Amino acid sequence: MIRHSEILRGRLPRLRLRSVSTALFLAAALAFAGPAAAGYIQIDGVADVKTRYSRGCETVEGIARLATQKGIDAVLFGDRARDSLEYGAWPLERIFKKTLSGPSLLASGALTYLSEINALNDRLEKTVLIPGAEVAPFYYWTGSSWQDDLVAHDADRRLWLLGLGTADDYEQLPLVGSNLTTRYADRFQNAALGYTFLFLAALALVLRNWRRRLSVPLAVLLFLLALNHHPFRSSPFDPHLGGQGLLPTQEVIDFVKKRGGMVFLSGMEYPPEPRKIGSVTVETAPYTGDLVQATSITGFQAVSPSPVQAVQAGREWDRALLDHIGGKRPAPVFGYGGNDFLCENMDGPMFGSVRTIFLVREKTREAILDAMAQGRMYAVRQPDDNRLSLDEFLVVEKELGHKAVMGETLLSTGAPEISLKVRATRGGEKTARLTLIRNGGIIREETVSLPYSMVYHDIEVPQEGTVYYRAQVSVSDVDYLVSNPIFVRFASGITETVKLAEQPGQPPRPPVPPAAPVTPPASGSESEAVAPEVATLETDTPGKPAAPAPPPIPAKLEAAPVETTPPPIPAKPEAAPVKTAPPPEPAKPSQPAGPPAAPAAGEAARHITIVADRATLRSGPGTIFPQVGQAQKGDRLRLVRRTGIEWNGGVWLMVDTGERRAYLWGGLARAE
Repeated sequence: MIRHSEILRGRLPRLRLRSVSTALFLAAALAFAGPAAAGYIQIDGVADVKTRYSRGCETVEGIARLATQKGIDAVLFGDRARDSLEYGAWPLERIFKKTLSGPSLLASGALTYLSEINALNDRLEKTVLIPGAEVAPFYYWTGSSWQDDLVAHDADRRLWLLGLGTADDYEQLPLVGSNLTTRYADRFQNAALGYTFLFLAALALVLRNWRRRLSVPLAVLLFLLALNHHPFRSSPFDPHLGGQGLLPTQEVIDFVKKRGGMVFLSGMEYPPEPRKIGSVTVETAPYTGDLVQATSITGFQAVSPSPVQAVQAGREWDRALLDHIGGKRPAPVFGYGGNDFLCENMDGPMFGSVRTIFLVREKTREAILDAMAQGRMYAVRQPDDNRLSLDEFLVVEKELGHKAVMGETLLSTGAPEISLKVRATRGGEKTARLTLIRNGGIIREETVSLPYSMVYHDIEVPQEGTVYYRAQVSVSDVDYLVSNPIFVRFASGITETVKLAEQPGQPPRPPVPPAAPVTPPASGSESEAVAPEVATLETDTPGKPAAPAPPPIPAKLEAAPVETTPPPIPAKPEAAPVKTAPPPEPAKPSQPAGPPAAPAAGEAARHITIVADRATLRSGPGTIFPQVGQAQKGDRLRLVRRTGIEWNGGVWLMVDTGERRAYLWGGLARAE
């Protein structure tokens, strides 16, 4: 859960101010949103925007004014948290040092930065402002200042942070040369204590008048060394000791994640060209490998003012997503559009030329941050106001009509159906190249005229494990969009443990041992406490031979004795008989009855009647599936089919309630 404690101060008053405008906005958005939005509306966002707090030209208020003029719904800021380089002389590099610094939000004060954004956000009615920060976790030195070849490496290896809730979260970021902290004191206390002890010993020699010409300089040197090696460092990494690989990046990721924030890789393919700051050269190599190696990263800049090659099929993004569905990383990696905006009417990206489109249910900070965390967004680069719009991109499970949008996971027992609609927001003639990618490979690519809609039935996908789909639509190098993935988890095979309720990234359920015989509850409904989660699953996968149908069972309550399952408690004698079918006969004491079931294939009866006081309807054939409704005693439902999935001596049935299809355990019903 993302923590927004202080960021969201004043949210209730702001909602009251926006009540009318929000209602009008929602009405307009819903008018243009297709049915595939699954209850979500699309709002425009501009991410990674800098102000005068760091390298930008505009004030926070100026940015809000630009957003209002361009009809942008949300601005997500990304000012530099700390913008400085420090180089010192060994062995006192933390005392005798040269600092090169620029404006940053920590130099102005994190509390000031957050307060200004929050105060302005409370006054705005049409635009949501969200604070964020850009950081370079680490840099390291090569060369020498004496030889004029000093180089600062990785000073532009950037991360974009979002969702930090307090000023203290920003001030305690593990950055080189930032604020003092006790977080790493235990790592460096031995050196500090050692030099302090030596200093005190030298001081004792000075006080004893022992060769002061030697003891005084020694005491001064040891004091400086103790001060230089103090343990209250802002980062555990020393830039004078060479490169540290991914460790500094991971340190920032872990810090932010523990505080409920999100971390995105920014500008990983096109860091700034090598540049001179005085006599120092700043140089950063591309760091696309971080996308695969940083297993806990939230996402990355999938669309930027320069083309990003990592989004192409089979490249770093797909490698990271494949690692996720293969269980090598706990969560997927999502892409956003980073504007990298600095100044209006100057060299550099124009405000709003790259956008992130969020799928939300309301236009609030909470909803936008949740959409980013869950991947319900796509990124767009646009040359003008007529941008591409992905009106619909979802995967459908046709059997039950379940749907999943970007960032979500669909549970499926058959070939998925991908539905996509794309258009230009202001119309006009546009020809685009559409690419549909599954698990890193292109499964469909075509040139289309906009507006365009497509329904693609992926009958060739291996229906096992988890797959993902993502889409790209390109008109030109400056007019294109990139979607986030939709995941599909299959239940395949003739017999297997039902694991559909597990979500990607979670550890698999431990195997469930065979359950001992249990007695159904007195009410006649299935009990979650005694329901085993092991079932025999027969899928309707196209191209696979159907499993043999179970032998017919008479449609009476009388049945052959079942050795492993005690009989269900019969209905109360005083209950009124159902007019559409003869009343059930009570089981003979000498021959216990088995659970009632629907007719076998080929029988004429196609309806069932509920005989329990209450029956739970579920979204899938098993007690681990969510409840979608209830039926009462005497209700008559149309039988669609027997699933072949057995539980507690009965089979699960697919029924039609008149409003939807659902699953019901056959032991709660009598066939007609």
